Amino acid sequence: MIHIAAGDEPCWKFPLHSHNDQLELSLVLAGSGTLYCSGQILMIRQGYLIVKNAGVLHAEYSDCADPLEQVCFSLSGVQAEGRPLNHLLSRGASPVIRTGRTFPLLKEQVLFLLEHYRETEYLRKETARNMLCALLSLVSLLISEQEEACGSRLYPENIEKVVSYINENYRKRLSLEDIAKKFFSTPGSLSKRFREATGYSKSIPA
Repeated sequence: MIHIAAGDEPCWKFPLHSHNDQLELSLVLAGSGTLYCSGQILMIRQGYLIVKNAGVLHAEYSDCADPLEQVCFSLSGVQAEGRPLNHLLSRGASPVIRTGRTFPLLKEQVLFLLEHYRETEYLRKETARNMLCALLSLVSLLISEQEEACGSRLYPENIEKVVSYINENYRKRLSLEDIAKKFFSTPGSLSKRFREATGYSKSIPA
């Protein structure tokens, strides 16, 4: 497990990489940033859980103005029903899970595991193991609920189209005005709706 706090490096980043035989979970404790995962560019913030199936390419970048703090842990031997080994997400599902009201509980569980996962004393080790099983059950439930609610979509359909357009054209010099015109909106209105849907503190990152 790794606890990543900005400290002296508010602009920290993890370059593109993957874990071929491990599932990785990250809980964002504070701040915001950008996630590249499975060909998508997604904004992440406090309360988001990031699920990266084994073998998935991903990269993360902290927002310098709102430094990202998260706890990451890698797991092996995770077998979810109907999924390949070390996969929790179905094919095409969003890697970002909004935890909502369960965030305080998830945070307590993750911080407990961070403190005790290396324990050698039997009782504490068993407690940490049971906590991890409970955490995985809760994560699986959150994934199932999100997939049932919106399929593979993380955002409302109209904003999902904007995010997809940005993902497909991020190498171009896009302006907010260009994107608003593309989707028959005004820059101010589109920026507001984008911020409300994604939580991205700087509105559309054009």
